[in-house]
Amino acid sequence: MTDHLLPHPTGTTSDHPAAGPDRPTRPRRRWARRAVAGAATLGLVAAGSLAPAGAGTWDYTCTSALTTTAERNTVVGTAPATVVQGATFELSDVVLSGTPGIDLLLVTLSLSLEAPVGAEPLDGLTRTWDGPGSLDPPGPYAPAGSTNASPATSFAFRATGPAGSTIELWPGDVTTTVADIADPSLRLDVACERTGGEPLAVVRIVAPTTTTTTGAGVAGAGVEAAGAGGDGTTTTTAAPAADAVTARPSLTG
Repeated sequence: MTDHLLPHPTGTTSDHPAAGPDRPTRPRRRWARRAVAGAATLGLVAAGSLAPAGAGTWDYTCTSALTTTAERNTVVGTAPATVVQGATFELSDVVLSGTPGIDLLLVTLSLSLEAPVGAEPLDGLTRTWDGPGSLDPPGPYAPAGSTNASPATSFAFRATGPAGSTIELWPGDVTTTVADIADPSLRLDVACERTGGEPLAVVRIVAPTTTTTTGAGVAGAGVEAAGAGGDGTTTTTAAPAADAVTARPSLTG
């Protein structure tokens, strides 16, 4: 899935003069080394009010063709506390955010989740967004020191593990392509791998409840009849209520 990011409201390309006779293009190597650190902490849209609860911050090791740096990213999201075995559920309102240390013109950003044990992904594990640097001409850059965030997204799963087990949902790799603000033709790919931490969310798998009635009983509201015996015995199953909760905070590794 690919969505265009919104332009940053505080920075414009005119705030950063383009290369010209009086301002030569910066050397690729010097720009690229600085961009690696900035790309790891994003340059997307201005962050609004991110949910304070459930915000986890993870350490990442970010590598490009030129250098390796240690960076941090924050991810928030919500998931149900429990899910019935075989049922589907979502990790929703997932937002990746960070604060670049330099002015940053982002071309693309991708966020992946680790493949969970006990759950089948239904719509993939990676989300990719196009940034202002993908436009022609490029859109506004993200100023250094401003907290920026991706659009909210979601991931769908089916619970396949045994009842009583848990599904851990972990943020995975973050990859970016950044462009030089003075010369957008200069681009650099940066791959960031998460190191340590705790899961963003943990979902417990529960078994469906089973109720047996005799005679001409009628399944109650919200209960789906699973089968009826010839002696008038009806077996029904129902999913226990599962309140949606914010993904638990995660410690930094």
